[in-house]
Amino acid sequence: MATRDQNEAEIREIIARWVEALHARDLDRMMASYETCVVAFDATPPVQFVGIDAYRDTWRSWLDTLEGPIEYELRELAVCADDAVAFTHGLVHMAAMQKSGRRGDGWLRWTAGWKKIDGAWLVVHEHVSAPFEVETNRAVLDARP
Repeated sequence: MATRDQNEAEIREIIARWVEALHARDLDRMMASYETCVVAFDATPPVQFVGIDAYRDTWRSWLDTLEGPIEYELRELAVCADDAVAFTHGLVHMAAMQKSGRRGDGWLRWTAGWKKIDGAWLVVHEHVSAPFEVETNRAVLDARP
């Protein structure tokens, strides 16, 4: 049985490998962190993605719109894990140039629920969101931590 510190270290390593895979645009390595029945509430429509194939498709579509490097910074990462379930959250800065010439750049909130399945930590639920202005009902992507 792993200690709490060992579980948290394993999850931090998985997250670090996921970031490396994102920078390399390696969708297979990115998706290796997710359970097949993952449910994700991402920052882009639709409201929810059910299953790894649906989530893979949204990542593929987004990656296909980009050119050049992808900037990704995860701040204030918190990991809380026992031997079967874990939760992580942090603040994410993402920036990239779109093929259209528009630069996407913003801060998001990220939360993930993890489950240890056959000895491996996998994301079973992910939620990415942006704060919004109540007056305009628009997302605020330039808020800084």
